[in-house]
Amino acid sequence: MREFGITEKVDFIFDEQMRLSDQVQSIYAEVLNKMEPSLAEFMGGRPIYGDDRNLLPLQAADLLAWHIR
Repeated sequence: MREFGITEKVDFIFDEQMRLSDQVQSIYAEVLNKMEPSLAEFMGGRPIYGDDRNLLPLQAADLLAWHIR
């Protein structure tokens, strides 16, 4: 990201149907704590969950997954 001048942070958004949200939150925290500070600066907030009927990033991910399949 740095090489291409991208300074925006990366956010992780999961479909709310996901049943492992507690595990995802704990794994995210662990990864962030062990991550090199130069990489951690690109990480957004904690993962969030939403409905793919209302959230454009999830709609885009569904479209891409369908296209690849």
